[in-house]
Amino acid sequence: MWWMWTVAWAGTCSSADLAKGVEAFPFVDQEQLPELAAVAAVQACKLPKPAAEALEQVAMVGPEHRGLLDLSLAAHAVTLWIAACPAGPGVLAEMGALARSEQRAHLWSACGLTEARGFTEAEWLAAPGPLLVAPLLVPAFLKDHGANATTVRAYARALAGISDRPEDNQVDAFVPLYPCE
Repeated sequence: MWWMWTVAWAGTCSSADLAKGVEAFPFVDQEQLPELAAVAAVQACKLPKPAAEALEQVAMVGPEHRGLLDLSLAAHAVTLWIAACPAGPGVLAEMGALARSEQRAHLWSACGLTEARGFTEAEWLAAPGPLLVAPLLVPAFLKDHGANATTVRAYARALAGISDRPEDNQVDAFVPLYPCE
């Protein structure tokens, strides 16, 4: 009987700790959102150990190495990946033959993503973050372990590097003070 409690405990999340992450997201630069969201998820949830370690390392390495750690999430948590992307691990193998610029579009179509994931197709395709697996896998885990829809959406967006801060979404335009006539 004790083993059932242990298995259940291994997949729990603290709603209060998840909320702390969500509260912090608006105060972090867009480039740092994936790092913060990864660490916040590890701190708030009892993720499977290899997945937790990969997410912790995301914050410790430079952006150029995050893609490999991100892919290792799916390898270490196959069941979670299938929950996030019903097409399964084959989708990731197919991505290896694609240019980085084509990988997000491939995931969108192959995994059957919709706006219900927390972002539009345009936002997903334009997201500057280096993570592709974590923005799908971690929110699926959160949803399966009782996180509310607002929290799941916030973590999906942050892990993808999609900022909701107005200053991160402004288009800079030159407006002359003294227009020439």
